[in-house]
Amino acid sequence: MVYNILMKMSFFLAGVSMIIQLVFLDSGLGFFIGMLFFVLAIILLAIGNKKISQKQNDEQKH
Repeated sequence: MVYNILMKMSFFLAGVSMIIQLVFLDSGLGFFIGMLFFVLAIILLAIGNKKISQKQNDEQKH
């Protein structure tokens, strides 16, 4: 459940970052804001992968 939410959030933030980069491509600030959203999306994806692997390990132990 948590993994699905984190996946959707990460894909949404990655999409937002791409839109920001396309809209503000002329200014340098838009690139940095877009990369910030993209890095945040990658962090959320990593957290989701870590949580799902912990959940699978807990289920295998029982």
